Amino acid sequence: MHDTSERGIYLAGLSIPIGILVAGWKIALTVLSPSWFLAANALFTLGAVVAKQHVVRAHFLTRTAPDPDGTLRPHPERRRAYRATGAMVSVLALLYVASCVPLVVDPGEQERFSEIVAISIAVVAFTELAMAIRGVVVARRSKDLTVEAIRMVNLAGAMVLIVLTQTALTSLDGGIGTSVYNGGAGILFGTIAALIGVSMLARRTDHVRTSAEQGTDAERVSSPAAPPASTP
Repeated sequence: MHDTSERGIYLAGLSIPIGILVAGWKIALTVLSPSWFLAANALFTLGAVVAKQHVVRAHFLTRTAPDPDGTLRPHPERRRAYRATGAMVSVLALLYVASCVPLVVDPGEQERFSEIVAISIAVVAFTELAMAIRGVVVARRSKDLTVEAIRMVNLAGAMVLIVLTQTALTSLDGGIGTSVYNGGAGILFGTIAALIGVSMLARRTDHVRTSAEQGTDAERVSSPAAPPASTP
């Protein structure tokens, strides 16, 4: 469990500089081909980077201390980081949904990219999607609060990347008649991403750890763990 948690956090840390580069690339594309849809994607990527950096920092700067009765609870800083991440995901997802509405309301509002740009977007988006799914899989069994926050960010990001990949691929065929379909998919998956953020805000974060989690976090506490009770 401990190795899984640490691996998830280290992978998140490694993804931060990559995310910054990808966000910069998307911003450059937005400048070259002005689009609210691309701008929302760039903003979501940048927001995910900020959220991950905040969570990773909270993970390494805090330690889980036992209560007087010996139970272990998440550090208050980790709880704050978790809720802040949930709020950020919710806001970014709603902004993304708003950027997709014009594609549905005005069918003539289509995302058109040159072949090279469309292929580049599809490749980068698919790579991001694979990394996000990998992050979800790696952290799926960890109950650590910070690792769960990273997992939820990756899951919400995957929702957005599915639509970006689809939009880039359909634009290779001219994107004729696909704006409503892409916009509808964006609203659907963006809403799911927003609900992921809301679920983080609604989640109880002061729960008592299970015995397995206590054994994991005990390794991070300087004081020795109490000996197990003898069985009759």
